Amino acid sequence: MHKEVELTAEIDKKQYETIHNYLSKNLKKTASERLFMIRFHKGDKLNQHDPLDIRYKWRNGNNKLVVKKGALGSQSRKEFNVSFAGNELQNVVPLFMLLGYKTANAMYREIERFENKTIEAALAKAGPYYFIEVEALSVKIKKEALATVTAFFKKLNLKPLSKNDYHKFIRRLDREVNLNFPLEQFPHPLLQSPEWKAIVEKTVLGK
Repeated sequence: MHKEVELTAEIDKKQYETIHNYLSKNLKKTASERLFMIRFHKGDKLNQHDPLDIRYKWRNGNNKLVVKKGALGSQSRKEFNVSFAGNELQNVVPLFMLLGYKTANAMYREIERFENKTIEAALAKAGPYYFIEVEALSVKIKKEALATVTAFFKKLNLKPLSKNDYHKFIRRLDREVNLNFPLEQFPHPLLQSPEWKAIVEKTVLGK
């Protein structure tokens, strides 16, 4: 388990390209990722005040369950990961249904990751939207880690989203980009849409 201090800023395509050039020249590129996730909810929709953020993640062929303790959008959260040798999504979904979870929130992102000695910067595309997440690599003292992340945003001439604006951004992604459906219907909603079927086949199904 590790502690996470991370902030997010929404950007446009032109900013994405400018920041990508800056990061490529000044930081070390560590990964290019295709990321498929399902976030689990106990209600019919996202509860921004839920103290647990639970997701199944497929990232470039690696499968894991991620549990973050702390409300969505919090500047600092504790994170716990369980890695799987292969795709276990079909087994994880019934488990969470037994635990009382009702809704699936499916997401697909394309991410470029860069880092230096103090931070990791992740440039992400989500449908027509672009954003950047900056996380402190060391969180011995939360205040210092937050100052490091904030200073990096200033270098990029960006202002991180406030907690309220972050929630609004997430809700917009849920409405316009992500796929939300009752967990009991899994996996049919993912296979009925040609777009989502293609995403699932090239990620968790490995076709």
